[in-house]
Amino acid sequence: MLFPDLLFAVGGLLLLLLSPLRLFRSRAASMRSYGVMFGSWLVFCTGIARPVVIPSGSMEPTLQIGDRLVVDVVGYRVSGARRGDVLAFRSPEGGEKLLCKRVIGLPGERVAVHHGRVEINGKPLNSDWSRIASDLPFGPITVPPHSLFMMGDNRNNSYDSRYFGPVPEELVMGRMDLLFWPPGHVRTLHP
Repeated sequence: MLFPDLLFAVGGLLLLLLSPLRLFRSRAASMRSYGVMFGSWLVFCTGIARPVVIPSGSMEPTLQIGDRLVVDVVGYRVSGARRGDVLAFRSPEGGEKLLCKRVIGLPGERVAVHHGRVEINGKPLNSDWSRIASDLPFGPITVPPHSLFMMGDNRNNSYDSRYFGPVPEELVMGRMDLLFWPPGHVRTLHP
């Protein structure tokens, strides 16, 4: 994770330094550009937010492979997780691998999958998050304290809490709030 952050910071500083070379810009436009670049650099380099690339198809159709998002680190720490949030977290199996999944079960809830539908405490979870039902039955499992049950929206192509168990909250990096690339797909991700 350090290398992409360093690359982003160096790239931002280069843009900041090379921006005056654009001769046909007004002074106000140049000042706005400096402000946006400095603000972006400050946000990403101080750890308030982080850029993340989607590595797999486990969140399709919501997120596609290669989509780039901003992970809100501070906002997540302040407000915590809510059902439906898409979170970035380190794999509970160890290593530096970063996973991106949706919060399905909160601490103390019983999660199961029956007849292709996710159930929370014995009641079907009604959501627009997943148009692909799960083929495999699962559970029930009770989510332990300070943990979250995470699943990909593409239920049949997602390595998630059904396989590695609930995710301890200390492994969560933050909430994925803004899809910023590709440009035609820019949007916020709020349940």
